[in-house]
Amino acid sequence: MKWTALSMLLFLAFSAMGQEVSRLEVKGYYPKFSPDGKQILLTSSKFTGLQLFDLKDKSLRTLTDKPGAGYKPAFRDGAIVFENKAAQLLESVDLFSGKQTSLTSAFSETVAHYEAIQKIKTRRTSALAVLAAEPTSMLNGVVLTMSDGSQRTIAPLGTKEDYIWTSVSPDGSKVLMKASGYTAVIADMEGNVLQDLGDLEAPRWLGNDQVVYMVTEDNHDSYIKSDVFVMNLKTKKAEQLTKDVNTIALFPDAHEGKVVFNTPEGEVYMISF
Repeated sequence: MKWTALSMLLFLAFSAMGQEVSRLEVKGYYPKFSPDGKQILLTSSKFTGLQLFDLKDKSLRTLTDKPGAGYKPAFRDGAIVFENKAAQLLESVDLFSGKQTSLTSAFSETVAHYEAIQKIKTRRTSALAVLAAEPTSMLNGVVLTMSDGSQRTIAPLGTKEDYIWTSVSPDGSKVLMKASGYTAVIADMEGNVLQDLGDLEAPRWLGNDQVVYMVTEDNHDSYIKSDVFVMNLKTKKAEQLTKDVNTIALFPDAHEGKVVFNTPEGEVYMISF
């Protein structure tokens, strides 16, 4: 990796704290770790196209330039599943051959629902679990796809709230969500609130017992400040990961002690802690 003066200063500062931070030699938005944590999926600020950055050899591959492809893509069996907004198709691109395949003839399902159906086909346990959680079309509830193929809708804070940033814990027992403009909560599969996390943005699971998120300030047009935190759900103690990073840290993703985020300019940083 080619170190800039800023990168070296950041690296030394965080190493002293038991953390390491580096600015990756790539630009993009809404970073997402691969399941093994060795690659990062990136898109544009408008969710157009997908690129895959390899953390080991620093290579960057363009997977597709389709509009909307960067909106909630998913890794699946050596491929990336994504939405082609222009053609209204659900598609996949093979990570080895680069071949793109249409999975549906129309938007009959979302990426999350498609993923849930594929998991049901290969699931080897009968224990009931949540496989996908998505806001309803009106945002006034969260639709859960269960491991038995059924669906149910929950609204832990009532149907007058707008639910966003929904995700399922790795063990399938809990659902994380944000009531827009209000608070983030963790609920069980029946819709009971297990924990109220407070007013935070873009929460993501880090294992079953931690959540990574951002706390922001804006002027109604753009972000003027944003920091990334990790919260231990058992103790509800939060640690600010970007305390000594002089940048606006947005849309974090996490994988086994690593967090990646982008800045408004598309710079991508990774913190190991």
